[in-house]
Amino acid sequence: MSKLDRIKKNINTFLYRHLVLRFILHHGKVLIVVLLSALLYSFGFRSFISPIHDSTANLPTLVGGGVTGVAQVIVKLVLGINPGLDTTVGNIIQSVLYTALNIPLFILAYLKIGKQFSIYTFINVVASSILVAFLPEDFIQIISHTFENNILPRALLGGLLAGLSTTLAFSVGASAGGIDLVSFYFANRKSTNVGKYMIFINIMILTAYTITSMFLPGGTTILAAFQNVADGRNPTEIMATYGQNPHDYLVVFGFLIIIVIFSVLYIVVSGIVVDNFNARNKKIQIKIVTTRPTLSEILINHFPHSATVLEGTGAYSKEKKYIIYMVVSSNEEKEVVKKALIADPSAFIETMNINQAYGNFFIRRVK
Repeated sequence: MSKLDRIKKNINTFLYRHLVLRFILHHGKVLIVVLLSALLYSFGFRSFISPIHDSTANLPTLVGGGVTGVAQVIVKLVLGINPGLDTTVGNIIQSVLYTALNIPLFILAYLKIGKQFSIYTFINVVASSILVAFLPEDFIQIISHTFENNILPRALLGGLLAGLSTTLAFSVGASAGGIDLVSFYFANRKSTNVGKYMIFINIMILTAYTITSMFLPGGTTILAAFQNVADGRNPTEIMATYGQNPHDYLVVFGFLIIIVIFSVLYIVVSGIVVDNFNARNKKIQIKIVTTRPTLSEILINHFPHSATVLEGTGAYSKEKKYIIYMVVSSNEEKEVVKKALIADPSAFIETMNINQAYGNFFIRRVK
């Protein structure tokens, strides 16, 4: 046993003897990670997805997808009906809606996933709502205007931060709420990657946003497009006469195509990040060639998975071999390999990523 392993063992032994301290440290760590997840999401949303607008710049707003995307549609409608509303009011409406729309999803999480999961998801959502509304505007404005005419890096950075936020929450048995929660639920039921569910649902929401935008172009996003191409007319005049000129629809459609393309990029980047870093539903096939007939029993005694054992013969040594096939979660891979090599240092081990396992594959339930 290495020095580091001995230290870890001593710490674990100490914490098992001091259950109150163990409880405090565990939930303290989870809370810190959940708040960091909320900060990453809020920072990415305010800086890259829905940046600050002022009198000197009109920055196109990407569609965030999920509950955020639904809230964006509603805020867009409100600002379309009342174009004189201040942007700060829009941020506050966004925050309130983000929390309100998550309430039925919290009930789903509480009943179908786990109590602790739903509590920390609620904390994440509330923290995100507060941060979206109250992050320092001067600081965010500097970042927003840095990317004023660079929508591609905004989509990439926004997707990266959203994906990391979701991954951090998943890593401690929580979620970022909204569609992340729904995707997590279905991914657990199907024992598959969560990112593809997030991408599919978010594309549907983006489609709804696009259709809505064609008929009621609310908010500074569309007004900004009109300001730049509508023959010098001001935003109030544009909204008063919108729809009377077929050219208006062409302008909106062209602008929306740009928004949709980069919003899809944002959504796909976020989903890819989650699938690549979220270890819970990723699976690894492990093949072990050994001369120890009891190795399979050692492995299934330490891990909640069974294995299949085949007999073979070494081509060179002509020795009798046992070939063990085992599928484990990716966060169990290193420990399985370690246990196998301790039991048989001469074992030959091969690992391979797999997309899906059908049948009774065990995944620990979220609390």
